[in-house]
Amino acid sequence: MAEADRRNFNAGFVTDLNAAAKKLKEGKVIGIPTDSVYALAASVNHPESVRKIFEIKKRPLETAVTLLLPDKETLENAKPNFHPVLMAFIKPCPYGFVVPKGDWLKKICPEETIKLLGDKDSVCIRITNSTPLCLFCLKSGPLVISSANKHKEPDSTHHDMVERAFGDAIDGVVKAGNSLLKKSSSIVNCLDIQNDRISYFRIGSTSQDDIFRDYRAAKESVRTLTNK
Repeated sequence: MAEADRRNFNAGFVTDLNAAAKKLKEGKVIGIPTDSVYALAASVNHPESVRKIFEIKKRPLETAVTLLLPDKETLENAKPNFHPVLMAFIKPCPYGFVVPKGDWLKKICPEETIKLLGDKDSVCIRITNSTPLCLFCLKSGPLVISSANKHKEPDSTHHDMVERAFGDAIDGVVKAGNSLLKKSSSIVNCLDIQNDRISYFRIGSTSQDDIFRDYRAAKESVRTLTNK
């Protein structure tokens, strides 16, 4: 377990996560810590709550939000028809992957939620590499998340900032102190990966060099398997 996870993995934090997971399953919107900054979260099974995230953030519906999965197995079980390098590239990490939409999403989200994710062709997905958040997401189920700030305002790096920004407009905040990172997550465009190209919608808490190193490792792992 990472040192940052050890810092936050205490009885109070877990209790908060258990209570928050229950609220999410009931259709509430919660402020949660992620493996970067704080986010607003709603269950994929409650599209009306996903829509509420846009409303309380004053965020246009065409602005993308992220599908947060608890583990890679959840994605694999949905059987997406992704390029082998893309499947190898996607892993638990603090950045997001913009990938093609498809029938695989229907195994994770109801149709009304899918309409609110990304655009008609693509969606941003992320698999947490934070042990507490992974356990939380396993309890709550897959989530739709968006950074816990009003549209175009600074990221929330402490639970106090989430409370000040949204107050009674949300149904609670998991109080975990300072965020694990100080910038929102990077977002990688993987829509042209079959042509050995990735690009970046946003460079945030993970550097372009670190992401590209992960990409090279994914390509190498596929090459090695192909040559066996």
